[in-house]
Amino acid sequence: MRLGDTKMEKGSEREYRENGMGIKWYEAKRFLVTSLRNPLNVHMVDFDEYDGYGECSCEYFQFIIGPKLKQGKKPFKKCRHLRSAKRAMENIQTSSD
Repeated sequence: MRLGDTKMEKGSEREYRENGMGIKWYEAKRFLVTSLRNPLNVHMVDFDEYDGYGECSCEYFQFIIGPKLKQGKKPFKKCRHLRSAKRAMENIQTSSD
């Protein structure tokens, strides 16, 4: 994690804060990520979709990344929610080892 990031645990739930976004482990490979611009807006990130690439409910993914993946193309970049949730998932996996 980067400087200024925090890890919070509430019971069995794991929550992270990164670059102003809250990342909460939801289930299996799914995370809830708060929007950076609007903290009341929460996006679902699911890493079981698109052969492990992941899917996000944000507009950038739905209108830019998703259509490319459906065409079989690998997008140049991921949305910030996918990147942040991926780092949180890696931290969860390394802390449970």
